[in-house]
Amino acid sequence: MTANVALLLSAIDRHLLDDYQHNFPLDPQPFATIAEQLGTDEAKVIERLEYLQRIGALSRVGPVLRPNRVGASTLAALAVPAGRIEAVAAQVSAFPEVNHNYER
Repeated sequence: MTANVALLLSAIDRHLLDDYQHNFPLDPQPFATIAEQLGTDEAKVIERLEYLQRIGALSRVGPVLRPNRVGASTLAALAVPAGRIEAVAAQVSAFPEVNHNYER
C-alpha cells in the first residue's frame, strides 16, 4: 500500500484491514458482526470493503487456506510472451481462487 493510499483510509478502513485479516468472524452474518464490533452498520462495512478494493488496498475478502492443513495446493507457472503479460495476468487474477500472481 502506498503512502497516498494510506492517506485515504478512515478509522473504520484501518480496523477492517488490521483487525480482520486473521480474525474474521466465522458466523452466518460476519459483516453484521464486524459492524457491531466497530459501532457502525452492516451496509457501512460492506461499503468500506468495496472502497478498499477499488483503491487497491484490499484484493479480496475470502479465506486463505493452509495447504498443509487442507491437504492440497497448486502452484502453476505460465510461459507468456512479454507483450501479453499484463493481459494474461489480469485474466488469471480474475479467478477468486488465485491468491498470488506475479512475474519471475
